[in-house]
Amino acid sequence: MIRKLVKHGSTTLITSLPTKWTKSMGLKKGGEINIEVKGNHLIISPTDNFKEPKRMTLDLRGFESDFVDFILPIPHKIGYDEVEVLFDDIAISRRCQKKINEMLLGYEITEQSSSRLLIQNISESFNFDPLLKRLYMITLTFCKEIYTALENGNDLSGLLSLEETVNKISNICERVLSTGDHKDKVQFLYLIVWNLESICDHFRDICIYITDNKIKVSESTRGYLDRLTKLLDHYFKISYRFDLLEIKTIRKSVRSIRKDITVSILKSKGETPILVDILGASQRIEDGLAATASAFHF
Repeated sequence: MIRKLVKHGSTTLITSLPTKWTKSMGLKKGGEINIEVKGNHLIISPTDNFKEPKRMTLDLRGFESDFVDFILPIPHKIGYDEVEVLFDDIAISRRCQKKINEMLLGYEITEQSSSRLLIQNISESFNFDPLLKRLYMITLTFCKEIYTALENGNDLSGLLSLEETVNKISNICERVLSTGDHKDKVQFLYLIVWNLESICDHFRDICIYITDNKIKVSESTRGYLDRLTKLLDHYFKISYRFDLLEIKTIRKSVRSIRKDITVSILKSKGETPILVDILGASQRIEDGLAATASAFHF
């Protein structure tokens, strides 16, 4: 293999490294390599802290294309760097690309043929803490925007993109937890991320039900959404300013809204699915309290 030398500055000569080799070694911008001079040879190798990329093969020959939605996020979440996909239906290839675009941050298809594709992680490393804060804020925004849209009589379908964003961020959060430095708290942090994604699934279902059935939501149900927004805001704040009395207050508020919603469900005619989703989201908040305390404060 021959490479041209390019002059950089007054004395330095530089050249490029073969892309196939750098990808196979998991080398990225800002990374380090060892260069050893032996006579008239240069020996280039990864540094001692080099980690062999995690690789796996998914043989999806004979599977329906919608199986991709279930299986492909799993290697992404648990930290695989390369996923080879074998298929006998071109719809699987298209579905892989769609799923990557929708929610698998960092993954790209780098090789493709009529029966095989190679997916590689090409991203730089992510920092978990700002990702989690962003996930908190989008979850809170989602609830606020539903309430505001209902108060103003606006369409909810445009809010569904927020749930897609949450899916992307929660997946990369779970990937970082599988490969990063949070080993002592990983189970609690994973549960927090999963709970936030689940809360947003409830919000997605509320938007879809109201839009599809053209429901005019009552003032009392809108009131529950307002109370849920305040609960979420309170919950997120105690993640960073821990206080046992505040946790006690949140648990009391969750149980109050659950009791009131249960009564409303018995009287409701067309709003039962909405109330059930609000009830489910409020339960997720209480479920997340112990994990939040364990992850950040003990």
